[in-house]
Amino acid sequence: MRWWKQLIVGIFILVLAGCGETSSDMTFGPVKVDIKSSDVCSSPSLYYQYQNGRKVYLVCLDEVNITIDGKTISLKQYLKDGEKEDDDKVSFLTDYMNIKEKINDGGTTTYQKDDLTIIRCDTALDNRDVYFGNAYLVYHDNYCK
Repeated sequence: MRWWKQLIVGIFILVLAGCGETSSDMTFGPVKVDIKSSDVCSSPSLYYQYQNGRKVYLVCLDEVNITIDGKTISLKQYLKDGEKEDDDKVSFLTDYMNIKEKINDGGTTTYQKDDLTIIRCDTALDNRDVYFGNAYLVYHDNYCK
């Protein structure tokens, strides 16, 4: 029974380490991304909603900034600016990431690189939401609904 207690304590420490407030800089081709992890990890928080209803959530992240051509802006501003072009503004990152998992729901994919994980919903029911999280983000059954 003692080893179970040690296992539970170890898992608890890993969860806390995964959700502690930290900042990371990463490079995705010509784009530099700076994420600030949250010190509180809870359910996904709505970060941005496109005019067409598509939603972008942050999970265990407080902030995401990108730098392109020496200019740094928030991810929210980048998505808002690109909405006029009706362009997929998330592929600028996922094109440089590794596929971690594919969900059998029509095409939802989890991507990861360094400290950033992105879940791109692509369900048979036409859900196209996006979840941005730290390296510990995993797909849950209540995502992409």
